[in-house]
Amino acid sequence: MSESPDEPFDLALLSRGLEVAEHHPPPALPWLAASWREPHRFWERLWAAHAAAFAVRPKSRPAEYYDFYHDAVLRHHRSPVPALRWFVPETASWRELSYAELDRRARARAGSWRAAGVEAGQSVCVIEPPGPEWLVSLAAALALGAVVSVLPPLGEGFLARRLAALQPHHLAADLAYSLLVPAFAERLLPRTADGAGAAAAELPVHATATYATGTPVARLFSPLDREPHLPRALLADDAYLRAVRDGRLLLGLGPADALAAPDAHPLQELPALLLASLLAGATYVHLPLEAVQAEPALLRELDLRVLGVSRRLRDLLACWDGELSGCARSWFRNPAEAVDAIVWQEVAARTGLGRLPGANLLLDAASGGAVLFSPRRTRYVQLEVLPAPGVPWALRELVAGGRAPAVQGAGTAPFGLFAPQPHDPEAPPPFGGLLLVRAPDRWFYAGTAELRRFGRTYPRTEVLQALQGLLPGAQLALAVAPTGDAAQPHRFVLLVFVGPERRAAIAEQGERWAAAIRARLAHHLAPEFLPDEIEFYPLRAREQDGAIDQAWCQAQFVSGALARKSRRRTWALLAELRSALAPPLGVAPEVPAASERPAEEV
Repeated sequence: MSESPDEPFDLALLSRGLEVAEHHPPPALPWLAASWREPHRFWERLWAAHAAAFAVRPKSRPAEYYDFYHDAVLRHHRSPVPALRWFVPETASWRELSYAELDRRARARAGSWRAAGVEAGQSVCVIEPPGPEWLVSLAAALALGAVVSVLPPLGEGFLARRLAALQPHHLAADLAYSLLVPAFAERLLPRTADGAGAAAAELPVHATATYATGTPVARLFSPLDREPHLPRALLADDAYLRAVRDGRLLLGLGPADALAAPDAHPLQELPALLLASLLAGATYVHLPLEAVQAEPALLRELDLRVLGVSRRLRDLLACWDGELSGCARSWFRNPAEAVDAIVWQEVAARTGLGRLPGANLLLDAASGGAVLFSPRRTRYVQLEVLPAPGVPWALRELVAGGRAPAVQGAGTAPFGLFAPQPHDPEAPPPFGGLLLVRAPDRWFYAGTAELRRFGRTYPRTEVLQALQGLLPGAQLALAVAPTGDAAQPHRFVLLVFVGPERRAAIAEQGERWAAAIRARLAHHLAPEFLPDEIEFYPLRAREQDGAIDQAWCQAQFVSGALARKSRRRTWALLAELRSALAPPLGVAPEVPAASERPAEEV
């Protein structure tokens, strides 16, 4: 979309126009500003250009209905490139799933699900790790017109809390994963087996479902939300059109291209990247980070259009001497994961990624894809960002005191909190309050207003609830402290108040207690939610209305008061007085039992 309404909308040309040399000024993008002013016209022209690029035109009609299954799977049936390529660590080999085979397996699964009672509009939650079974289940749900949700098979508490909020009609999971959620076992859908029986039951091609405009295609959990355990509805319009935008325009994907993001977050970046790849007729390459850790040279076996580099992948590459400039034609990173541009610059130079055009791309799958993006620059890792095309936006003023800030028009202030429109000005800023700062000719990402861990919400309440009963008599709180390190600006610290009667036990058994805490969280939630540090104090925390005063704990920790009080006799006596009214602390086992019973009391 340009200033002239008659100028052709060439997706490949516009995507190439996002590339810019090292320190050159940002490219002129009149179509981008126009897309914010006239989003409906932008989406119409984007879809028309996308549809014209394929021999088999999509069946979807924007603003009317969307046929995800036909446009993402069926129309690529004869494609010579696979829909999915993945690495199998057990055999140290690559495997592929063609679009034709994906269609066969997905319609077979959809047929068995339909026989089991799945209907259009019902919710289906897929509990699988990314891979072929995950993809087949997603495609089967889309073929039936179901409202899809995805959850990685993590801890029992993690799954139970989200499923309780979601209340899906059906679960699609391997039997091993379904055992993690026994309360929903009766909702488990059957698996399909290969053979004549599966072929006879498969869903006919003409029976695949469509989604009307304005109706949900998914309910997804976003780690960027303040309450990440609550699902958010994703409308068919946003899921489809934003995936086309991201795949064709921002990532530059086309038929026969390939995309890999070895450490893509299973809730923030997936399934958005997958859908962007499928609608473009490209190949999504699934390479587990653990496989890269064992053999970084696997990256050199790839032939990609674009490579996604996470913070954890970057840290692996920092210890590797290999060259990566030949594995992809461009790369991207999430600017919110780590703002330590110097480390990024060093790794890019060391691995050869700096010779490739690199971009910032902040994704939120629950919103349909990109929230922020940037031009692609060579030899210069930057924090430059732009709001995603086709979504009007504004800046919210930074106001002290927690009151609802005012909303300003796009580009009218030098800094503020990013807010896609429409957005309720009385509501908290979305995505944790993305702070944008304007230089003379560009915008920069400057962090979040809320304290986050690698740009995502740290679920404090969920963590504390998971530890209930593990150390009887102990009081638990979570505090956040600045680090001064751009790689991780804040550390999340678990404070464990054990009381003065266990002062000596801290030195003797503190390591055991800490191991039990980490084991409980890793088993019940996920390793991602382990605190950065665990601190034990021979004190009692202040309580308010029968609950621990978390604000008091935070203030006392960051000011150093807890450390000082732990050393002073006066506070020890006061803690003993408070402890007389509290139950004694139990001793945690070195490794919690399978049932995770509270530790035996001393």
